[in-house]
Amino acid sequence: MPIRPPLLDDRDFASLRTELLARIPAHTPEWTAPRTGDPGVTMIELFAWLADTVLYRANLIPERQRLAFLALVGQHLRSALPATGIALLRAPSADAIATVDVPEFSLIEQPVAFETRQHAQVLPVEGRCFIKRRLDPAEARVAAPLLDQLQDLYGLTHAPSGYVTHAVFDPEQPAPAGDVDLAFDTTDRSLWIALLAGKPALVDTVRTALGGSAGVAARLNIAVVLGQRVEALNEDVSAPPKVAHRFEITGREPAEGGNTPLLPLDVEGDLTRGLARSGTLRLVLPAAMQIGAPSNDPRENARAGVGNNPPRLDDPALAARLVTWVRLVLTATPPLEHFAVRFAGVHAVPIEQRRSLPDRVVGTGDGASGQRFLIGASNVDTERLEVEVDDPELGRPVRWLAVDDVGSAQPDERSVEIDAEAGELLFGAATVPANGARVRVRKLRAGGGTAGNLTPGTLKKIALASGTTLKLYQPLSTAGGADAETLDTAERRIPAALRHRERVVTAEDYRDSVLAMPRGDVGRVEVLPRFKPHERDLDVPGVVSVMAWPARDGAATHWLAPVPRADRLLLEQVHAWLAPRRPLATELYAIGCEYVAIGAALAVRIADGHAAEIVIPRVRDALRRHLWPLPEDDHAPWPLGRAVDNRELEVVAARVEGVVATTDVTLFTRAGRNWNVVPAAAGRARIDLAAWQLPELVGLNVLEGDAAPTSPDDGGRPPGDDSIAVPIVPEVC
Repeated sequence: MPIRPPLLDDRDFASLRTELLARIPAHTPEWTAPRTGDPGVTMIELFAWLADTVLYRANLIPERQRLAFLALVGQHLRSALPATGIALLRAPSADAIATVDVPEFSLIEQPVAFETRQHAQVLPVEGRCFIKRRLDPAEARVAAPLLDQLQDLYGLTHAPSGYVTHAVFDPEQPAPAGDVDLAFDTTDRSLWIALLAGKPALVDTVRTALGGSAGVAARLNIAVVLGQRVEALNEDVSAPPKVAHRFEITGREPAEGGNTPLLPLDVEGDLTRGLARSGTLRLVLPAAMQIGAPSNDPRENARAGVGNNPPRLDDPALAARLVTWVRLVLTATPPLEHFAVRFAGVHAVPIEQRRSLPDRVVGTGDGASGQRFLIGASNVDTERLEVEVDDPELGRPVRWLAVDDVGSAQPDERSVEIDAEAGELLFGAATVPANGARVRVRKLRAGGGTAGNLTPGTLKKIALASGTTLKLYQPLSTAGGADAETLDTAERRIPAALRHRERVVTAEDYRDSVLAMPRGDVGRVEVLPRFKPHERDLDVPGVVSVMAWPARDGAATHWLAPVPRADRLLLEQVHAWLAPRRPLATELYAIGCEYVAIGAALAVRIADGHAAEIVIPRVRDALRRHLWPLPEDDHAPWPLGRAVDNRELEVVAARVEGVVATTDVTLFTRAGRNWNVVPAAAGRARIDLAAWQLPELVGLNVLEGDAAPTSPDDGGRPPGDDSIAVPIVPEVC
């Protein structure tokens, strides 16, 4: 909506007259039957008319003038942001042998409108992902005799390394919480994608379909979603570098030595930018005569699964449907130590929470300055929207340039300002639509909001304009959707925007700019002037480090560790947002916080009438909340570099309802998986922190009694232990 100033008093003549008549019984009870035309009623109506006039003038100041000024300087409410994600399309049925085209901007109607943002071909295959997983130590000990025999069988000069064919990224299940590390977890630094026909009898027919038709090669869309990565404090964060890699497909004719030929594939439409970020890409497949797959039967193919060959499928049902293999192999030199992948799949398209609307005429010009036209939709996509105005001299529509402020446009420039949130076009004072000229909008798309942030598996199908309906699967949550800015939020943001005018100079400018960043979802920002994170030096002229935390609802998580940490994606967004706004000579770093793992242990005495099972969890929550790094409505975050003092924690615990007294709080620091007690002098202990550090309370033990525990572990899982807990079955006689 446009910025519309509120009324200071919304009462008018009718409401004032009604209110005054209603007060007659209270103030003049002897006046029992007031009627229209009575002298008293006439006086009431005269007073209501005078008051209505005064209120009308009062409503012109001061709020109205202030908001009118903000609108005058070109400030608008921010538009809703659309959620984005990835969807996997599926072939219409197991009997499918034809390719289905899915154009860009195809609509997913329910439950929230999304559109595809890339053209895709749904080939008549199903994709299953596999890796050659390294053997764990126990598996390696069992397989050692077999590997020795295989070395003799194949005449190898070195002992082979075994692997397990491991299925990953099940297309029928939401993406798991853990990532697959292609550099560390695999023996060949590769992800293998098996393309399977719906039925064994269709393998040859489907292979022909993969070769394209009418001389046009088929395309295979693939999604690669990278795992989350938390940056070290001293690591540069800017545009992520490309990752050296190659896509290959298995050929038909065996190569020398019985190895399966691997043909390189061309990549087009790469939204991952060379696997530097999550996204989709399109592979150009070769002719059908070049596509093949090796036999999985060792009796037919003695080198099945050996060396550089695809992993062997021991499931006969899958092997019978195998059409070919597509391989993603990391080729960086020196080899990457880690490359985490959250999800990968075929027939993938990026989706966005917007809907395309028909082109339309939004009005007719009158030749005056400051013309405004409503588009007929709010929260529009300004990057794609085109505005055309009839030109009487040329006799045809002419496209006008969209600018941020028509007031600063050149006198002869055909420009228009678009208020995306309100869905409004604003023309300036110099060049305007002529009298009778029609104003059109084309390529109109609108949508957005938090309703688009969907859990995995919510989106189910897509109906194409051709009449075909395809099933789809949403493996990951859609994210990034945000509602349009409210007037209250704009009132807090716009004064800061007017102050720094999209330039960041002071620490307050940096902080305000990051917190107002679109799609940022930033919970806290700290600015460290002159701090260079690589050397941990706090006095380097010309350097500014901006530390950011992701937003997180501490109450919903009960302030449990791990604390919020900024991943690379958030830091990239912060750096990209601030870089063009900083002074030219400023050396800018976007960094995450460095946490120091600490523990605490104490005992409390509980007042009569209070239950320990209620009071002790409250004490734990109070201590965790006190050290929590994110701000809340009634709680300030823990300041950077502030030392942790056991006396302060004792006061926090003692304030909890039901606590009579506490013991001294014992503080601990962690070295590996071991806890070290912080020495206390006269009962007082403290953990000093550097200016770029915060505490992370990973161990907390609170007991009832008069003796403090000797360890911050409360008997649960020790910090840093990633082992899987298993039950111990007692012997029963």
